[in-house]
Amino acid sequence: MSSQLRTFFDHRRHKLQVRNVEAPLAFHGEERLSQPFTYGESCPQHDLAAEQLLGRDARFSLHAAPQKLPFHGLPVPTIKPLRMLHGMSTAFKRLSGSLDEALYEITLEPRLVLLGRGKQFRLYQHKPSITNVVVAMLCGLAATVLAQNAQASTLEGINHTHWAINHFSVDGRSGIDIIGPYQGGGGGCCYIAPALWQSGMAVRVDWETGSAYSDDFPGFADWPKYLAWEKKIDAQTRQHSKVVPVPDYTGQKVCGLTVHFLPCDELQVSTSCYAYGSPEYPIKSALRLPEPQSCPK
Repeated sequence: MSSQLRTFFDHRRHKLQVRNVEAPLAFHGEERLSQPFTYGESCPQHDLAAEQLLGRDARFSLHAAPQKLPFHGLPVPTIKPLRMLHGMSTAFKRLSGSLDEALYEITLEPRLVLLGRGKQFRLYQHKPSITNVVVAMLCGLAATVLAQNAQASTLEGINHTHWAINHFSVDGRSGIDIIGPYQGGGGGCCYIAPALWQSGMAVRVDWETGSAYSDDFPGFADWPKYLAWEKKIDAQTRQHSKVVPVPDYTGQKVCGLTVHFLPCDELQVSTSCYAYGSPEYPIKSALRLPEPQSCPK
């Protein structure tokens, strides 16, 4: 009997499938208890662009060795994979290159790994119940995990006014956060942009504005006085709804939708992947915009 262990997986018969990409691959992988898997695959094919592979859904299948047929001429049975891993390509780099060969490496990880690469903050103004807080947190996680590609991502908001945005929604999908004056927030799921922009595309934004700060808060000791103060604050809330055109994103990567709340209840939206304030971001309005004495009707 041979003392060598039988090879269970042979690299030559395994497959990594990335949307719209075909190339021969070799791989290595790591798995640990209570840790997400990490698989790295290398490819000798030339001219692989990063945008072809990075941030795309992928699946990696491990196949057993094909069995020899007992008789020639029999149909070859379909060989099902012993195991299939679904995830996202989270890293891509060129390892080496020469005149006749270039070697690339791509890393496949589960989508849950994305949760460890960012932070989200929530401000709850109206003392919600624990159940509502948990639901809001889960919605935020769903926004990160369930967004399937660059065309679907979270709803964000930038408040350029001295009012608070108590809540907002886009086409009925909640932005979750309250947004204070001259701040950003959001994190709701999701804005799904069509693959092709079309003339006349628009979204409906519904939002509520209200008082952000109050220096005359009376406390709770004098209950009638507190109720009078609460009535005054509630009287300052306003409901708004507006249809806003979506700017042309032809040939651009789409990263959700950012709503800019401007004075006089005006709105602008952007699908840009750049952060607000960066030179490439299309909306150049300052965060603190002056409030006009009167608004056009």
